[in-house]
Amino acid sequence: MSNKSVETNQDFESYLKEIEECLGKLNDENIGLHESMEIYKKGMEYLREAQKMLENAQMQCNEIKMQFEKKDQE
Repeated sequence: MSNKSVETNQDFESYLKEIEECLGKLNDENIGLHESMEIYKKGMEYLREAQKMLENAQMQCNEIKMQFEKKDQE
């Protein structure tokens, strides 16, 4: 397992790929408890960052929608 920390400058798709890799590793029957906990922790960090990106994208979409609705009312 790589010891790199979660980078906040990755794109959403990169986080999804990292999460999938963590899930694949966790499905290995030969993995030890300590290693599985480290992988789980890393996966949760990636998941949190991906969730933040989704929330930011949703806010941006809402702002754009409000701008267009405001223009339609003028």
